[in-house]
Amino acid sequence: MIVALLMGATSCEMSDGETREPIDVGEHIGRHTIKLYEYELENFDYAIIADWYLSTEDEALRTKISNKYMVYENSFVTMDEKGNILIQYIYHSHWDANDKVYTYKRFISDGKLLSEGGVWSYGAAANNATIRRNEDGTYSYILDNQNQVYKLTISNLNCDIQDGITYNVEGSIFHINGDVESPSVILDTEITETLTYIKNYSNNNRFKSGKIDIKCDDRRIDRMDYVELTFLGADRARVEYLNETSDIKY
Repeated sequence: MIVALLMGATSCEMSDGETREPIDVGEHIGRHTIKLYEYELENFDYAIIADWYLSTEDEALRTKISNKYMVYENSFVTMDEKGNILIQYIYHSHWDANDKVYTYKRFISDGKLLSEGGVWSYGAAANNATIRRNEDGTYSYILDNQNQVYKLTISNLNCDIQDGITYNVEGSIFHINGDVESPSVILDTEITETLTYIKNYSNNNRFKSGKIDIKCDDRRIDRMDYVELTFLGADRARVEYLNETSDIKY
């Protein structure tokens, strides 16, 4: 994702020769950072949704969770014999009398639910993010390898059918694009004011408040950019870059 969003976009000169305004660079970096945090937190959201679903035996509640917080109709959550947590859905084909079951999210667990103190992982084998519930009731979302270091702490988690999934986020995301020994773009971000986050029934995930400091090191053009991103509401944020400010929608 970082390749598509940052390649050729952090410099002030567009590929067709048209000159960007300096604030455009800051806006671009800000938008990319928002998408990066949204993407990672959506993975955490689905872990929480799966745990919420499996931790209740109330079938009516499970149906509501499925209908409001899962992507596909006829969705459900299971734990297989290996401890994999599978978010699946049933596909009804007009051409095939046999329904098919597809998996769109898979978490590897230690056999326990997160709410029971379990530890789950998500992602490819070499890039697994670890999700755990801590003794103080907070959650950790950790990924640490040569190219990515994500250290997020989630607190004040609340899951409500009507009001959505809400929580606070603190921590940082560090992401290298390219080879570790020869990186092209390095994005280093830190939450400097706690993010307040909501995922609502329409499956949107938004930040209501908080601040992120961003350092973007573009090694291709030997350029370092610093951006301050402040959330002003559920779809609006303020970018501060090179002593200029701009409000963006996301």
